Amino acid sequence: MNAVKGPRPLFDSRWMTDAACTRLPGLPWTENRVPRLLVDLMAETCAACPVQEVCEDFVHETRVVGGWWAGSFRSECTDPDTATAVADSHESTDDAA
Repeated sequence: MNAVKGPRPLFDSRWMTDAACTRLPGLPWTENRVPRLLVDLMAETCAACPVQEVCEDFVHETRVVGGWWAGSFRSECTDPDTATAVADSHESTDDAA
């Protein structure tokens, strides 16, 4: 058996090529303030994603704290005050439209 030599990568991102979000790069996946209509579309995309469980594992292993990952805003999962700000921004963005 041949051992792979060299530094270990920080994380294995090969699974990301199968992620449903990669097929919709125009959506604001890395933003924390997103209009409700887009949030719903992003949630639907994640719900049908073949690698959602791997994505969730990645989020916890790497401690992602921003953007949209595995079907939810990461700031909502880590900071209740931010979650409120994000929810409020959805309402105010929707009201402005």
